[in-house]
Amino acid sequence: DSDTAANTYATKTELNSKVDSDTAANTYATKTELNSKIDSDTAANTYATKTELTSKVDSDTAANTYATKAEVSETYVSKADFDRKINAVRYGYRIDKNESDPDLRVEYIYDAAGMNPVSKVCDENDSDTWSLNLGTWESVWFIRNTKPCMLLPDGTVDYYLDPDDYSKKIDGTDADTDSDSYTGNAMAQIPLCWVYRYEDDNYLYEIISNVQWDENYKAYAHTDESDTVQAFCYHSIFPISGTTSKFRSLPGTTKDISSNRSAAQMYSAAQANGSRWYIDYWMQANLFQTIFTLLTKSCKFIDVLGQGFMDSSKTRLLMHSRIFPQVEGLWKNGTVSSFYVVGFHNGPSLWYVEPKPPFKLSTYSGLKSIGKTSDYAKKANTTWIKSMSCSEYGLIPTAAGGSASTYFGSQICCPSSGDYHAFILSLPHHMHVCIMSSGATAWTFANLTFV
Repeated sequence: DSDTAANTYATKTELNSKVDSDTAANTYATKTELNSKIDSDTAANTYATKTELTSKVDSDTAANTYATKAEVSETYVSKADFDRKINAVRYGYRIDKNESDPDLRVEYIYDAAGMNPVSKVCDENDSDTWSLNLGTWESVWFIRNTKPCMLLPDGTVDYYLDPDDYSKKIDGTDADTDSDSYTGNAMAQIPLCWVYRYEDDNYLYEIISNVQWDENYKAYAHTDESDTVQAFCYHSIFPISGTTSKFRSLPGTTKDISSNRSAAQMYSAAQANGSRWYIDYWMQANLFQTIFTLLTKSCKFIDVLGQGFMDSSKTRLLMHSRIFPQVEGLWKNGTVSSFYVVGFHNGPSLWYVEPKPPFKLSTYSGLKSIGKTSDYAKKANTTWIKSMSCSEYGLIPTAAGGSASTYFGSQICCPSSGDYHAFILSLPHHMHVCIMSSGATAWTFANLTFV
């Protein structure tokens, strides 16, 4: 009409010669404004794709196709939005609340649809030994870009390690993994992941992306104390060494640690490395949970990945170095059967979460409440989880009634005393221990993290 580009630019050639990288859809409302502001750059840089532009604009119909600002706005995205999403992927799954089989209840969605889950390949000569076939998942960014490195106290990567031999640098020379005098730690560098978690009446949804697709996608595992989203977070790749007052992730160094330590003591031993060093925290543990469920397409992924180094038997190996490749410290911790996780608390009747550091250890005052404990009030027993809620803060148990072979194949331990719960959630036995008290638990240990 008389106020739009419809009467101004009649041909594709003219349009290409005059439309620039600004977003005409949002900026220029009238013919006069358009004439005065649009330059010789092409619309291809502004609008979704060149192919899409070419298919819709021809020498006879441009004037009739793009008649109003509103129509243009609905058809094309801004250049910033286009640049952000052109290489974006979203791998998701949904869990059927009404299906009890841990394998059958998971369905791939978005870019995961049509993919195959990872598979276990047993050694022909030793049924207790296996490797993993990652298939097309091996090229996905959260696998491909997870790298073993030596991380200095301030968060600077000193150098990367050989992924097949952590005693060597990536250039083949000796690493400092056996040096007591080295100030850094051997860590897995985990690339940025944005996760959208929600539920409806029938399904739990978890979707992971390499971009913040929209405001529903959160990167809590990579969010630091200043509320800044970091490009990487880190997790130790070796069982904790060092001393009770300072934890290290260096396998060949001093190890003089008592496992009978409180959460506060272990948290302090992690922070002795620097202010951004922590023990396992809730949102990073949930990121692992999401990725492992996605890769195996199962709520009980230990059937594929194994149960971890909870004892010396090789029948309980988990993942080796093939999946989330370098996070070995999460699983190899001798005979220790559980790990402290901060950032999640149970009050008298509600769960509470801290999505980012710093983490409180002795109070849930001021924290975000995320649902009732319902079946999980303090009591001296261990119950199987039947149902969970799913929100931006992860999966939270809501009702008992499952079993080892149904629903999540996971348990929650509810002691009769002490302010903690031990979540298993299909991870190695007693993986998540969420502490609020200062009491020590002999069978609980910790790992190093950094964000």
